[in-house]
Amino acid sequence: MDGGLPPGRSAPRPELIRGEHGAEPIDDLLAWDAAGRWLVTREQGKPVLVDVLTGDRTDLAALGFDDRDDALDRRQHRALAFDPRGEVLAYVRRRGSSELVLRALPSGEERSVKALPGEPWRMTWDQNGETLVVSVIADDTTKNGALDFPVRLRKAPRLACSGLLPKFRVTPEVGDKPSTVLVSRDGSSATLAPDFVVPFGRGFIARASDGALTLVHGTVRQPLADAECLGRVLVADPSRSLLLVSCTNDKPPPAPNGNKRPKRVGVELVGVGYRQELGVVVQPMALDRWPELPRRLVPIYPGMDTMLIDLDQRRALPLRPSDRVLATSGAHALVRRERTLVAFDADHGSETSLVANVEPFAGLVVNGTLAAVGTTLLDAAAARIVGTLPGRPLLLTPSGDALVAEGGTASADAFARGPLRWHRAAAPK
Repeated sequence: MDGGLPPGRSAPRPELIRGEHGAEPIDDLLAWDAAGRWLVTREQGKPVLVDVLTGDRTDLAALGFDDRDDALDRRQHRALAFDPRGEVLAYVRRRGSSELVLRALPSGEERSVKALPGEPWRMTWDQNGETLVVSVIADDTTKNGALDFPVRLRKAPRLACSGLLPKFRVTPEVGDKPSTVLVSRDGSSATLAPDFVVPFGRGFIARASDGALTLVHGTVRQPLADAECLGRVLVADPSRSLLLVSCTNDKPPPAPNGNKRPKRVGVELVGVGYRQELGVVVQPMALDRWPELPRRLVPIYPGMDTMLIDLDQRRALPLRPSDRVLATSGAHALVRRERTLVAFDADHGSETSLVANVEPFAGLVVNGTLAAVGTTLLDAAAARIVGTLPGRPLLLTPSGDALVAEGGTASADAFARGPLRWHRAAAPK
């Protein structure tokens, strides 16, 4: 704990609680799958794959797991990646040299990826689990005679008490520059993608040296956004074959006839053979955003304004200035407007008032189409209030169960206090 502990108190120790089972002490939490069935913990110093449903444990150290981790915060272990379906665990095995392994869950069948160049550093699945994006250290770019990770190795546990104020380490790049390799779900192919930006269905988005964006499928490259845009990806939707990009080229090159070309700064909706300017400008991002689960309505915030981009209708829908979109589902969006909550219907351009007076300093917890604002649980899919919770939730499940700290909610000078229990929202009166 920051600043030391009060006399007589010991440091908090993490515990694993599986449903109705008692608390099980663990040393650390290394990785987890999105569905919540699978975890990798550290227990008595060993990395262990845990099936939360059955309680079965697999000693990853006995399988040769490469337990070296890096010091990047708010991320899972560098050598572990559960696919979004909860069916495959990718991990790095180190027995002399490093190799990438795809382990089927729960059968335990494993396949090694033989064609992977270099040393695997970090890896992440795309949103549908078809492609594993692996950052590898394949070239000695520092010319020191060794292949080194770009971030220093971690020494402390990932799961540790850091006090009431979260901290983020600033870690300079110290090693070699990574390359990107795209591995198929069955492990049969590993393709080097030197100009990779984000995954996109069974292909990927690439950025040329001049800043132009292209869609790559095998050996076929199709233009999306030209070099005069210098686009950054705000939204990638492979299901609709569309990108929302923010152009950043405020210093365009001169035209061949010597005249000045117009600046290209603004948001554009692009696809293969398609480009639509939306007439708004947002602050450009330093990084490109990967695809998420597809959704029809996407919020953007140009200045003090708020807009919903309707990807089905390919149009921008203005809301009121300073509105904040909490969740969307189909044609519906939950919107916080000052002290009120409204449901917006994109098909009809109408609004329905849901909550007239939001409690002061209400917290926000979102899971899919559900949003808990303070103790009020709402559903964007049905555009309605689900009910009232007995306290401000720490977590929400997709089915609407809320984890509540019954001993007291967190505040500016105190942690949330147990016991922690799951609750269902009481139906509105």
